[in-house]
Amino acid sequence: EVLNTQIMERLYAEDDGAKTLQINTEIAEEKFERLITQNVTESTATDTNPPCIIRMRNVTVHYGENVVLDKFNWSVNQGENWKIIGPNGAGKSTLLSLISGDNLQAYSNQIYLFGKRRGSGESVWDIKQRIGMVSPELQVHYRESISVMKVVLSGFFDTIGFYQAASKAQRKTALNWMKFLKINELAEQDFTRLSYGQQRLILISRAMVKSPPLLILDEPCQGLDSTNRDRVLELIDHIGLNSATQILYVTHSATDKLNCIRHELRFDVSKDGSFRPRISLVSVQGLT
Repeated sequence: EVLNTQIMERLYAEDDGAKTLQINTEIAEEKFERLITQNVTESTATDTNPPCIIRMRNVTVHYGENVVLDKFNWSVNQGENWKIIGPNGAGKSTLLSLISGDNLQAYSNQIYLFGKRRGSGESVWDIKQRIGMVSPELQVHYRESISVMKVVLSGFFDTIGFYQAASKAQRKTALNWMKFLKINELAEQDFTRLSYGQQRLILISRAMVKSPPLLILDEPCQGLDSTNRDRVLELIDHIGLNSATQILYVTHSATDKLNCIRHELRFDVSKDGSFRPRISLVSVQGLT
């Protein structure tokens, strides 16, 4: 695990229960820095080169005569956060489905996740255990009354809904993340009755409880007002800059700026009307 339960408990050991962490205060930054330094050191101590989180070689995906990806090459190394940008229908969702294990065409292509080729014996659930996901589609799947705590705990089991008992350690980790995001006071409230912005922060907690090596954020700011949009972007930046979790930030908006992102995969429209992926670096001050 990138952020295990014991370390998370140490992160909050100095809290007296009457205070919640403020994301941008010095004490939160100092504690989070100690936490991440230990984990990054442990995970890279024996590596001379950062391991590859995602590697795609000559990947081709088509639906009938419609070719979505054509001999596509792409790598995401440890320590890299990426923005994936393009309009609806450009191929962003197809790319994500190859990573998450939901697209069967992954097995006919050279796709490696966490150093292991897809189709070499891992299950879809093995893949999902190492990936956190946040999307508007996931949000609307929660249609029946369910407490915020149960939504967050469901992240341990990759389920929509909560169908099995959580351990004491899992409940502690869930509450720690909710405290960190300042939503712990919502723990017993009905998720379906909260605002879009509150629900989005809760889903980020859900994605992070299992300490995933990879966090996929698919249009995380869609439908949010400017206040909640800024809050979500600030949180994503904090995770990207201060944790060992790698981020794929997927959007159709060119205006979202995240200082944690240095790499961009952009789907541009070509002269024939099809979309072609283009890889570039972004400035250290933020996306341009």
